[in-house]
Amino acid sequence: MTSPSSWSAWLPTLALAALLSATGSVGTAATAMTGKELAATIPGHTIRTKHSKSGKELVLIYSPGKQKGTYTGTYAGEPNSGTWQIKGNQWCETWVSGADCWLVVRVDANTLQAYKDGKPLKHPWKIK
Repeated sequence: MTSPSSWSAWLPTLALAALLSATGSVGTAATAMTGKELAATIPGHTIRTKHSKSGKELVLIYSPGKQKGTYTGTYAGEPNSGTWQIKGNQWCETWVSGADCWLVVRVDANTLQAYKDGKPLKHPWKIK
């Protein structure tokens, strides 16, 4: 059995776990890329990832631009295209069957993590 004094060492971890449970993220808004950073990072580049629900590969090639543009690529090997737009500090895309926006956090020079409703998407975005 754990003594009460050893619980004090775990309190910061327990508090973080409680915060994650309640909000779904810690500091996403504080660490999310700004619209200016998104504009300097994604347009004119290619992103490889997997679809969050199906797990099928997505390869998207974004046109250059500052606030909006188009993309082409493949989804599960089939042609895919749509439009992109930066709305505030969110990266947004529209495709044939829908649209969505995400906050994006830079993980490292070649990896971005998108967040929806405060939760990270299942697969990070690899940028080239």
